[in-house]
Amino acid sequence: MFYTWMPIFPGFYGTIFECYIDEWSLWDNPDSVDSEIKSYVLDIMWDKYDHGKRERTVATLFIEYINDILKENDINAAFTFQKVVSPRYYNFTNDSVNVSLDVSLDAWNGIVRDIRSKYLSLFTDYIKGHYTSYDGFISHYTNNVNEWLEWISDINECENTSHVIGAVMDFYIQAISDDDDIITDSYCYVTERIDEPEYIDYDDIVEKVNDRFGLNISDISELEKE
Repeated sequence: MFYTWMPIFPGFYGTIFECYIDEWSLWDNPDSVDSEIKSYVLDIMWDKYDHGKRERTVATLFIEYINDILKENDINAAFTFQKVVSPRYYNFTNDSVNVSLDVSLDAWNGIVRDIRSKYLSLFTDYIKGHYTSYDGFISHYTNNVNEWLEWISDINECENTSHVIGAVMDFYIQAISDDDDIITDSYCYVTERIDEPEYIDYDDIVEKVNDRFGLNISDISELEKE
């Protein structure tokens, strides 16, 4: 068992995995809702939205999708969700997902053999592309592929095991997958299995709407006019 970061996942902020809810998510006919009340509901909705729960659900479903790719390719390895990690500022980084990776030694050695025999040129390009320093970015890892190959050949002795395993799996999953657009297809997989409005605390919204506008509704659907 190793602990690492979830490969391929792009984060939430500014990506297709960012939460998106509009008036059409709340009502079948939002045009029939009083404009002042509708504006108020949309303003307070985000404070009544359980972003943490949604992010955990999305991350878990994303992991399911990636695990299916591994299974389809007969790779004896699987990720398990640990937690979502969000940066204080999003200037240079995005959200990531901490995971555990259950992979047998035989499976790991098979991955290393594949990289050496089938994907060495692509792996070299990947390492150079991700770990070469440039203005505004300082790499904390070498861009020398031979050093990486040495690291992954004896993973239990690697000083940077956590990051290295994530990087290798990030590369390898994309290399073996028949999916030309893993991000978009995984997004479709995720969104087919979640309902964005279910993370909203409707009871609190209803209570605030009733207090502010002197109403006595029990559900926001009652704000729609026939």
